Amino acid sequence: MKASRFGYFLTLLWIAGSISGISARESSFIIESDLLFNQRPQGAVLENPSDGPFSVMDERIYYRINWKGYQAHTEYSYEWVTPSGKVINRYANKRDTNSNGSSWGSISSQDLYDGGPGRWTARFYYDGELRAKKSFLFNDPGKFRYLMYAPDFPNLEAGIIVSVHSSSYNPIEYFHMLKPLARKKHMVLVAPYFRKSEFRYQRIYTGPNRADLYLKEILGEVKMKTGASTDRLIIYGKSAGGQFVHRYLLAYPETVSRMVVAAPGWYTFPDTSLEYPYGLKIPSSFPADVSFALKEALQIPVMVTVGDLDIERTSNLNQSNRADAQGRNRLQRAAYWMNRMGEAAIRFQVPFRFQHRVVTGADHGSLRNKAESLIDGFLESNDRNEEIAWSMEMVPAEVGPAAVGPSMQSRDLIQIQVRSEKKPRALYMGAEPSRLGRIPMDATSWSSRGGLHLAQVKPPFRERMVFAVLEMQDGSKTNLIGLVP
Repeated sequence: MKASRFGYFLTLLWIAGSISGISARESSFIIESDLLFNQRPQGAVLENPSDGPFSVMDERIYYRINWKGYQAHTEYSYEWVTPSGKVINRYANKRDTNSNGSSWGSISSQDLYDGGPGRWTARFYYDGELRAKKSFLFNDPGKFRYLMYAPDFPNLEAGIIVSVHSSSYNPIEYFHMLKPLARKKHMVLVAPYFRKSEFRYQRIYTGPNRADLYLKEILGEVKMKTGASTDRLIIYGKSAGGQFVHRYLLAYPETVSRMVVAAPGWYTFPDTSLEYPYGLKIPSSFPADVSFALKEALQIPVMVTVGDLDIERTSNLNQSNRADAQGRNRLQRAAYWMNRMGEAAIRFQVPFRFQHRVVTGADHGSLRNKAESLIDGFLESNDRNEEIAWSMEMVPAEVGPAAVGPSMQSRDLIQIQVRSEKKPRALYMGAEPSRLGRIPMDATSWSSRGGLHLAQVKPPFRERMVFAVLEMQDGSKTNLIGLVP
């Protein structure tokens, strides 16, 4: 009986000790302060905390907890609550050692943007228990959603820099990408946000709303705020943004001073027999104010850039038959589009100011970083240098009365036309831009008249994309172009 009572007593002591241990663990963790920042906290520095209100001009919002008595391997977490009460962006972590210090969780203003304006709440949990929370106001951006930077003394006549986001729908990334350029040129910068639910912005005219008119309204509001000219736009767009900007150029070239078209998935070709958005034939269902100005667009300084490794057929690449007629990937499609735009410049007999730059070692994701100096240098420049317009197309070889043997198809030739005061000296062709071989030709291979040079060559291979570059008499080289078999 005594032994039984003694065991019962030990059990009570163990339970009491356990409870005491839990209480000690909980009570040993102390939050000294919790702060909101719109800049990433640096170490133990507690500068410029803010309770808001915040807006899309703030790239991220940080919730920092300064603590004492953290116990090793205890989970702590952050979460963000929308004005409607929905919990998003939860983050959890553990540390391997006891510590006195701090941690922080963050949320992008893009997520705040999508969650809606109003009063948000940041929450901090320790060992599953809510230990701190802080509310803040996120402002309604108004009718037009965009980011804007205006220097103290902007060069108003220089126009506006416009940076168009990709299908990541993150205008903040593209805003900060070109902000250093805007500072350097003392120009106003705008990064519009096309909400996925409201715009099919890549195609401009299709979807619930017209993306072109939306951008023009944004620019009108920016002009009212800053006085900056809206008819001298420097425009950048990558991927889906590249789709938007090159179509915007075809519709409104009179408003564009220069443009970078970076690795769009597919293009609108200068072909009035193909219905828009694959060509320039305007569907009968389109509004009466829709028109294109190809002749004028060809004369605007444009850089088309793509990585030589951007050859993957990913799920976000248009793989329809009409898109594949432009090439199998972004690298091929860019080269073929440059071919057809060069042909259009020759046909219209206008200055051609398109450049094609293939970036070595860049895939779709790394293009911006690999080509940063190239892109920024082009956008910063005021040059309006004319490029050599040239093109290639497949034509049937002439078959004389005595022709026998291979079919006409097997005897198809590549016809080349070049518009330049300089005569071509050499032709390089290949299946990859980095592996071009010289094609046997000499001065007698070309027929020339009035600055237009024509030649025909046998295809180096069949059923594969042909990339080509011309070398001129002075040693300069043309844009890389491509021909789909």
